[in-house]
Amino acid sequence: MDAQVQKIVFDKIKEKCAAGFAGGELTDDTDIHTLSMDSLTILEVLYDLEKHFDTTVDEHLLTSLRTVEDLVKMFDDSPDSPDSDDSTAKSAWVS
Repeated sequence: MDAQVQKIVFDKIKEKCAAGFAGGELTDDTDIHTLSMDSLTILEVLYDLEKHFDTTVDEHLLTSLRTVEDLVKMFDDSPDSPDSDDSTAKSAWVS
């Protein structure tokens, strides 16, 4: 997983999270639904990341989004990414 992509995603989540997050530890395994973000805020995070990475994500696939790592993988196409060898892995998320 690309550390730079991970940092950008983590920073965007922390920026958009309600004050209830209060700087708690955010990890790859953090469940998206345990963060202090409603569905609109999650979409705002996604939109901001799409703009940053100049790509789009199939919003119908958001129902399978569970962890922060899932969100990072949406935008990570680094050679060391576990899904990078599978050409369909990223294309399933990104169009």
